[in-house]
Amino acid sequence: MKKIFILVFALSLTFISYAQTKTTETVTAAPVAPVAPVAPVAPKVAVSNGIPKNPFEFGVSAGLHTIWGDVNSNVKANFDNSTFGLHIRKAFTHAFSMRLQYNYGTATMKDNLPHYTAVTNRLAFDPAKDVWFPATQSYSHTLSIDNIVTIGNNSLYKASPKWLLEFFAGPSLTAYRTKADYSTNGVVHNFAGAETVFNQLIANGSGEQKAKNEAGKFMDNVLDGNYETLVSSDNVGGYSLVAGIGFGTGVTRAITDKFSLGIEQRFNYLFDDYLDGERFANFSRAPQFSQMNDIISNTTIKANYILGKKGQKPLYWRNPQEEINKKLASINPKKALNEALMDDDGDGVPNILDQEPGSREGCNVDTKGIMMDSDKDGLIDCDDKEPYSPAGYPVDNNGVAKVPPPACCEGMEKKVSAPQPPKEVSGACAESSLPSVQFEKNKYGVNSSMIPSLKTVGDKMQVCPDMKLVVNGINDKNTTNGKLNEQLSYNRAMEVTNYLSEKFGISRDRFIVRYNLEGVGEPEADRAVMFRSAQDGESGIGNPPSPHPGLRAGTK
Repeated sequence: MKKIFILVFALSLTFISYAQTKTTETVTAAPVAPVAPVAPVAPKVAVSNGIPKNPFEFGVSAGLHTIWGDVNSNVKANFDNSTFGLHIRKAFTHAFSMRLQYNYGTATMKDNLPHYTAVTNRLAFDPAKDVWFPATQSYSHTLSIDNIVTIGNNSLYKASPKWLLEFFAGPSLTAYRTKADYSTNGVVHNFAGAETVFNQLIANGSGEQKAKNEAGKFMDNVLDGNYETLVSSDNVGGYSLVAGIGFGTGVTRAITDKFSLGIEQRFNYLFDDYLDGERFANFSRAPQFSQMNDIISNTTIKANYILGKKGQKPLYWRNPQEEINKKLASINPKKALNEALMDDDGDGVPNILDQEPGSREGCNVDTKGIMMDSDKDGLIDCDDKEPYSPAGYPVDNNGVAKVPPPACCEGMEKKVSAPQPPKEVSGACAESSLPSVQFEKNKYGVNSSMIPSLKTVGDKMQVCPDMKLVVNGINDKNTTNGKLNEQLSYNRAMEVTNYLSEKFGISRDRFIVRYNLEGVGEPEADRAVMFRSAQDGESGIGNPPSPHPGLRAGTK
């Protein structure tokens, strides 16, 4: 027993020393430049490459050690039914860890029923003389590998857990030796006398329980408390070596950052039926082999110590959401919103979406914050004196298209030596047909689909300086709100008038703006602004007042 205990204890100390060395390793980082002082923050968690340090845990345990078998433990609060243990544990995730557990245990067993079996480890016996009342004591060394599942460390409300509920299971290897209190100085105890007491009480109808009690009292006067007779097999230095399966559960409470206490119930099912010193059923004088393997039960209190440095904890003592909770707690919603909406170049596009954060002030940009080049001639609209140059022609440094004169009129400008009186307009300027523009429902802003039509209108007004343009905003009969519809038709007419005046440099007095004109009840026709050349003598204003000031009708 001493040799096995010394070997197991030496292995445990070696494992602990290695775990302590690995846990206290540090990571050397490259030097960094000093930074300005910042406001105090919560203590940092020890990390390595962004992952919290995950040290080993060492622990000791002690408690009650009992055996369930053909002969059960005679449980008393003394060292005859006790266990102590050592363990080393390592976490692999927040919910899973492994533990190497060693336990030494002593269990004392007694049965007040007569057993008609052999005392020593043999199969042949004589029922006439092999009766005995088992009183045995077992000494065991168990090494287990526990696979532990942790519950209770994942909480939305607590940063660090205080209680853990754990379940474990794994293989085990047990070396045990069992002895019986069978004789005194070589003389077998008077088991036959106890058998006579038992059988007499059964025969007179006193019942089994009373018979057992009286037989037990008889044996208490016979037994000497010395367990001298080996009843287990002897296959490894006086011990039997058997495999088993350990399983159980426990509850642990954190006392400090490094120390915790827990209570644990462990069962170890052995693939053996002789730990209690009996392997036969005892219900007759012709017993059979028992069908029940023996089970070790340990109820222990555990004291655990974390081997890492200050601030280091195994993963099962950390909330998986700890880092997320810290980041959420440090968020300033107002600051985050201001940062999200920040627009350094003032172009109306937030920095987070702006692909050209240094746009020039006053230049039109697209939805990505890039300064617009409407005619794609390489000059942004801010620098382009002709933002809508006709496609297919080269442009000069000012973005003006170099359009060659028609073949019929080449050189005509050379023949004009003096200002000529204005002539009657004819041809293209006399043509009154102009394109219209359509809007989406409840919209009045100029969009890219309208640019070609508006360019046609603008080009014609530039070519025909005497032309006046009638801008007709149509009343959408599909809208039931009369005031809103009237204001919306006004907004649409004014929006395209403003665009033509600004983009093509056309004087405002060349426009006659009208709105709320009767529609036909078709959305595609009524959500529109129509253009035509003003007739001779036709008059009107190019900037009429709003019919319903303050009424919001539509959006751009």
